[in-house]
Amino acid sequence: MTVTTSRYSPEATLRRRRRNYEKWVQAAKEIHGQDRFDYGPSVDRFRTQKNPTVEVICRAHVHSFRVLPMDHLRYKGGGCPECEYAARSVGRMEDQQTKFLRWFEENLAARLALESPFLGMTKPIRMRCRVHDQVETTKPTYLMVAGTFGCRQCAKQVQSAGLRLKEDKLRDELEGTLPGHVQFLGALFDESRRATKIRIHCEHHGEQWVVAAYLRKSSYKCPDCGTENVGHGAYRLRRLLQKGEDGRRTWLVVGEVEVFGIRSLKVGITSRTLAERYSWYLKKTFFSARLREIDALVLENRVHRTFAQFSDRRIFLAGMRNGKRWSGDTECYWLKRRAKIEAFVREFVEELAVQTPDYWAEVETFESPQWGAIDTSREKNLSNMPRAVVCLDSGVTYASISEASRALNIRNIPLVLAGKRRLAGGARWAYAEDAEAQAQEQLRPKQYATRGVRCIETGEVFESLTQAGRAKGISSSHITSVCKGRRSQAGGFRWEYLPKGTEVGIQPAGDDSSSDTVEAGTRKR
Repeated sequence: MTVTTSRYSPEATLRRRRRNYEKWVQAAKEIHGQDRFDYGPSVDRFRTQKNPTVEVICRAHVHSFRVLPMDHLRYKGGGCPECEYAARSVGRMEDQQTKFLRWFEENLAARLALESPFLGMTKPIRMRCRVHDQVETTKPTYLMVAGTFGCRQCAKQVQSAGLRLKEDKLRDELEGTLPGHVQFLGALFDESRRATKIRIHCEHHGEQWVVAAYLRKSSYKCPDCGTENVGHGAYRLRRLLQKGEDGRRTWLVVGEVEVFGIRSLKVGITSRTLAERYSWYLKKTFFSARLREIDALVLENRVHRTFAQFSDRRIFLAGMRNGKRWSGDTECYWLKRRAKIEAFVREFVEELAVQTPDYWAEVETFESPQWGAIDTSREKNLSNMPRAVVCLDSGVTYASISEASRALNIRNIPLVLAGKRRLAGGARWAYAEDAEAQAQEQLRPKQYATRGVRCIETGEVFESLTQAGRAKGISSSHITSVCKGRRSQAGGFRWEYLPKGTEVGIQPAGDDSSSDTVEAGTRKR
């Protein structure tokens, strides 16, 4: 009697599984090479192409790994993390090289020639300038992102061209802002100082060279004119009288200003327009007149002498508290004295048409008002006397911090005494009067919070991120990013934090207790 074996019997299943296994191994060797992987450990676990994972040994990196049979055929690295990382690195390098060379050909090939191979976007690369025949080293990322020229001489020429201001444009821009006694003569680029200089002619001081920034910002336009108009009012008045000049046309204003939220009466003079000088600070104008500069200086001084007792110091004091004073805060008066001050100013202006002031007499009486007596004395105290300090670990006492610092060449003793540091020069410190109490205190060791992590692919467990990074040769910050979900892999692996309080012991790769099932398609090729 003949006995037939069912196709679903255990023996038939084993034979079919063995045939499929042999086909899989043959296909794997055709894809990855005959000697790249050792498939011996996989024969016992092989069932189907899709499930479960099998163990394969990578001969290049001398370690085993788990992978689905179908994924082993699909992945370039066969599922070996190290091989996959290398394959991805090669792929990225090729993509970066193609991208850089295409960009270089379009933007720099006419001026530069590559002298060394491409090793990465952040790796040094040597190139020769076709214009200056000069070889320099830079990085591809600097060329593409930062706009580096790759040649110092080329960069210098481009920068020089940018600094060269066109004479016609400067003339059109500045001529309308120059006063009548200043003329624009021309412009020249100074090679030694690498700046454009402008030649002007002042009727009072002759020809001079200035930079464009000075002409744009200065109200005098001529440096010598600006120097002559700097200083105390008495000095300016004396200089004008000595030269026999009346000075520039000057505005005098009596108005209400608001600065730092404080309203006050302002009496001031300016050669600029009131809008330029006071901008939005000037709220109301009660009286204004345009006078000769010598008359404006005399009138301002007379107002200060006559009404010094009515000075309003609130804006001045607010500026001192804020650390930024408002210019003109010393010529402010109480608003309730407006009528008297305004009448005084109007009367002086009206008298100018009839009588000329004695200007030299005004120079002798020119003064800045003082707002009462100020007590600048202070009581002596011992707050700045030196205090003895003790090194708690050696027991040596020093007369002062300076003496201890000089003797031991230590600079951080004050920080320890202030509680901002634990040690200075490897020792504890205290003031002599506090030494006995602090000598008994023990330094508590610094506590650093650590968190264990596990590599999902290999099942390895590490006590800390630093330990994991060193073991795998990757950045611990990348592992942190994977654990927090900000990136998918670090070093070709997936990672996860261990639950808090877990006792960590290094688990060998390939252990059955590790995660041995990886869903198909979840790993990047």
